[in-house]
Amino acid sequence: MKIEIRTAGHADFPAVAQIFRQSRVIEHEIGRPPELPSDAPGRLRLDTLPAGTTLIAVADGETIGFVSFDRGEIALLYVAPRHFRKGAGRALLRAALDRMGEGEITVRCYERNGPARRLYEDGGFTLADAADGDCRYERRGPPADPPLEG
Repeated sequence: MKIEIRTAGHADFPAVAQIFRQSRVIEHEIGRPPELPSDAPGRLRLDTLPAGTTLIAVADGETIGFVSFDRGEIALLYVAPRHFRKGAGRALLRAALDRMGEGEITVRCYERNGPARRLYEDGGFTLADAADGDCRYERRGPPADPPLEG
């Protein structure tokens, strides 16, 4: 599967919101019980995306993932569940790191989210802190080149 990474535009938002909703439900299942209202995964709006840049992963004309980042932080990285383990997360991470350049970059995930933790560790991040079921990872220096497998 060939994955294209590009900057998201307003027309991409419905697909981004759908991926967020689908992936967020799974994230809570493997993370910890949600502390948010039951409809919170559906509340993502364009104005709630972090300031900065949102990139999307597209395969065969379909948006299959996105990453939002700004000022040294990867705020959101989600892939549509039916596209897990096909390289979209790694491609998005690599593209975000390339655009963010050198310096300290942080990202957070649930402690029990093994796939996300492996993705960040393979991408050159190290665990900086873990508390209350959450992990904070840091990467310093030049971007790592995450392996394409997995």
